[in-house]
Amino acid sequence: MPEALRLDGIYYEEDVNWSLVIIGFETEFAALKDPLFDIERNLAHQTARHWRPMQYGAFTGEVISPSDSYVLKKVALYEAAIGEIGVRSASGDWADWVPKGKVGVTGQRISGCDHLGFAQYEGPDFKGLCDAARYDSSRPVNTFAALEVELMP
Repeated sequence: MPEALRLDGIYYEEDVNWSLVIIGFETEFAALKDPLFDIERNLAHQTARHWRPMQYGAFTGEVISPSDSYVLKKVALYEAAIGEIGVRSASGDWADWVPKGKVGVTGQRISGCDHLGFAQYEGPDFKGLCDAARYDSSRPVNTFAALEVELMP
């Protein structure tokens, strides 16, 4: 495996890591003359750019920005929210402690983010309620401040 694309482990078939093999051995795969390889090659580049931006940029020489990579975008969002209370779990009004029209949230202060866009938290747990219309689980980062969470004791 080319050094720039090498991972700590030896397995590349899981999750998005397959894309690194395709990119690293693109010439060899192209020589097989598979009629679908162009589709696979494009998918591999897109996947690696989004999910393994550091390795992809190091190998291709491209500068990858947050607008080019889901992971870098998420890292930037978490870094901007350091110190805020981030939502770690949410419950709809089906939960016995959540009134109709609300979402119950629990969270901790965001202290950082790793290179794959996973938040790091620290400190005490917080619990609160926000309007159901404000909560969007598809948002990469939800904070108590952005949701205007009413803290609970």
